[in-house]
Amino acid sequence: MTRAITKEQKQAFEVRLQIRSSNPYMIVKNERSKPAILAALGDTELQKILDATMFNSKSVSYIIRDTEIPHTTAYRKIGCS
Repeated sequence: MTRAITKEQKQAFEVRLQIRSSNPYMIVKNERSKPAILAALGDTELQKILDATMFNSKSVSYIIRDTEIPHTTAYRKIGCS
């Protein structure tokens, strides 16, 4: 069973991350964001969505095409209504 992304998880993605190109790690300074990020990374569909949109913004249609996630799952995970 899959879960919809929560408000806190959405806010976690808006957190400013300090990433250096030579360092594969990221530092999350906001304590409230840490559990939301970990929960999102534990979800296979959300991982695919994050990978697909990491460097470029995309419409839901392109995300569905690129990730091959079912339409209903993609819209539920992204929180579109």
